[in-house]
Amino acid sequence: MREQTIKTYDYHVWANQRVFARLGELPEEVLHHELGNVFPTIYKVSYTFIK
Repeated sequence: MREQTIKTYDYHVWANQRVFARLGELPEEVLHHELGNVFPTIYKVSYTFIK
């Protein structure tokens, strides 16, 4: 059980690193572009995860 928990944790760390690396490649205008739906901008949504 412990080994599976560690593997799952490691996967989530890896996945989050990839997501935030890709977000870091986006131009500022894309990050701050108003989406007009329940997600105001990519920046505002992603910032809630790193606060």
